[in-house]
Amino acid sequence: MNNTDEKKELASKDNIISPDYVICFYYDKTLKESLEQFKNLIMRLSEAGLDIEYLNGSIGSLFLFIRCCSARLQTAALVSRHRDWLYGVKSGLPDLYIDKKISSSERLKFIHDIITFPASEGGAGIYPDLNEWKMVKYIFPPHDRIFNRNYIYKIFKKGFISESDLDDIRNHFGEKIAIYFSFIRFYLLCLIFPIVTGFFAHFFLPKYSIIYAIIVNLWCILFIQKWRKIEVRLSIRWGVYGISKIYQKHRRFVGDEIGIYMTTRKNALVSSFWKKIFRKIFFMVFQVVLVTGVVFILIGFFFVDLYFSEIYDGPFQKYLVFIPTIFLAGFVSVFSTLYNKISTYINYYEDYETDIDLESAFIHKIFVINFIICYTALFLISCFYVPFGYYIIPRINIIGIQSIFLTSESIKIKPFVMNPDKLRRQFIYYMITGQVINFFKQWILPFVFKFFFVILERICNIRTSKFTHKNINNYSEKNELLSKVCREAELPEFPLLNNYLELVMQFGYISLFSIIWPLGSVCIFINNVVKVVLDFIRLFFATKRSIPYRTDTIGLWYSKLMFLSWLGSIVMSILIYFHKYFPNDKFFVEILVLLVFVDYLYRIVFNICKKVTRFTQYENLHVLKDEYVLRDAYLAKLMDYLPKDFQNDSQARHNYTKVIETGTTIIMNSFEKYKKA
Repeated sequence: MNNTDEKKELASKDNIISPDYVICFYYDKTLKESLEQFKNLIMRLSEAGLDIEYLNGSIGSLFLFIRCCSARLQTAALVSRHRDWLYGVKSGLPDLYIDKKISSSERLKFIHDIITFPASEGGAGIYPDLNEWKMVKYIFPPHDRIFNRNYIYKIFKKGFISESDLDDIRNHFGEKIAIYFSFIRFYLLCLIFPIVTGFFAHFFLPKYSIIYAIIVNLWCILFIQKWRKIEVRLSIRWGVYGISKIYQKHRRFVGDEIGIYMTTRKNALVSSFWKKIFRKIFFMVFQVVLVTGVVFILIGFFFVDLYFSEIYDGPFQKYLVFIPTIFLAGFVSVFSTLYNKISTYINYYEDYETDIDLESAFIHKIFVINFIICYTALFLISCFYVPFGYYIIPRINIIGIQSIFLTSESIKIKPFVMNPDKLRRQFIYYMITGQVINFFKQWILPFVFKFFFVILERICNIRTSKFTHKNINNYSEKNELLSKVCREAELPEFPLLNNYLELVMQFGYISLFSIIWPLGSVCIFINNVVKVVLDFIRLFFATKRSIPYRTDTIGLWYSKLMFLSWLGSIVMSILIYFHKYFPNDKFFVEILVLLVFVDYLYRIVFNICKKVTRFTQYENLHVLKDEYVLRDAYLAKLMDYLPKDFQNDSQARHNYTKVIETGTTIIMNSFEKYKKA
């Protein structure tokens, strides 16, 4: 029995058609507002040509099951492929009738377009938690349990990801998820080279070997360039090459004035140039202040750790040495969570026009702060402690600082002796202990907290607007499919950006500091093997099914990899200089010449490529404008020849009166129960 037959059998057992999408509607405000928004929601969905069923959830919530008929789906597919043709993603004019089989990810992508696109573009204009849809909390497609079970079994049985497996991921989850797994697969394969080189350097080459530094820098450049080619090859094979040229407007974009859109030459709502500048300056000032504060805090932790580990010789010294590490781990965890939330709100305030711009801005924000958090300690040890610690630290008035808290009689310090192995130990800590702590925070803590809150809810009998396990069990007695949807509504989204961030930070450890301990690549490889397995489990069972967004690139992460590769050539040169040729009388002159020389050698190739790329993009922009105008005019004439029955099918409307009446009754009854309670 194939997947389709099993799904039909499952649906027939449940006496309900498995939905394409589920919309979570939480009506926890006034009765009038809830009824109005619910009616508008049903009317918009029905007028967009979608079928609707409902599920009464716990008190304060409704689930809407959304399905799309074949005729409406064909229209959405035609519109999407015509849009691709307008922007040059597809070279040939698409047929008026779509005979080609639509994959699962394409189907979900087209239906998501219908739900979220504005009414002027043939959609329902519904976007979660935005403007008039504040009570719509989630829009997600339910998981295909049959596919998940069969696919995860196939992957774990083989033990590796093949090209055909990537095609399956793309057909089910979309290009954005498939590109990520392609990237981590390629990254794992490429790590074999620094692993072999690291073993050779660790056992046969001297410490801080120039040969190893050159090889690692060359590997970084080749890795980035090779991945660029793989991106292009995959995007061509999947038919999305150039899809990033379609600048989809972000739903939260407000705009300030009516202007001409640069590509289509049509009037559209745009942001004022001066307001853009003001918002960027505002955030730059905010980020500079925040980064400066974080740097000072991390420097403070560094000196406290230095004091307890190498200077303090009083009571409980063996235990006090762990205090800075514990507090630092707690600070980083709390600060990262708060910073991500603040950055999200700042992104919305900056009012980016397109989804690509919004995502790129958020990537830049989280990269900067994580760069500071991950690498500050290593920079301090390598550029301050190792070359200058012997001169500066003994001259710090430790007794004067201690006397603020302790009497001079109780102060016990030992003579400072610089630890030549401190940098290596710190790097090993990040490679081993840091990875274990990160695994604990990502996988163990969330389940512990979830278990704790479930127990707390049962003890206190707390009623929330979300589904508890009690609700789920009640539904499972009635219908297994509905129970599955209830559980999936509580799951988080797949953390794609955080996964990329982790991989990029790992790449930074290799390109910047692997010369300290060449075996660090081994730890990163082992961590990523475990990560791939856990990412598959998370994708299929521990997160909501991802909306299949299309892309042809990893986005701004590519430029971050280039930056780390360039910075790695400089940092490794400095490390070699400090450990082999320092101290001497011409320190400042030599270090300046070294930095300029290394920077020049590395940048010259990328600057030439960058200028060529900019010129090509500039020319392509004018070509794209001209092509768009010609294709748009041609397409407008062509659409007039559509058969009338096809046009009528595409505008099909469904009877939504019964759904509104039943949903209204449920909402009113819920408010009555609240009043009685």
